[in-house]
Amino acid sequence: MEMMKMIEAGNTKTKSLESILVHLRENRSREVLKRKSQVDELIKFAINHNIPLVNDNIEIK
Repeated sequence: MEMMKMIEAGNTKTKSLESILVHLRENRSREVLKRKSQVDELIKFAINHNIPLVNDNIEIK
């Protein structure tokens, strides 16, 4: 929820839904991402706010 409020306020460097999920995985409990309803809510939020689903700076190694 905090990330969604920050994005709505324009106070974030979030580039994509992927970066939101990475942030949650690194800084929050992994259990949050196991709840289907939470992930569904994040996807809907990203679509409604024109946030890309993946980062566009993919590097091939």
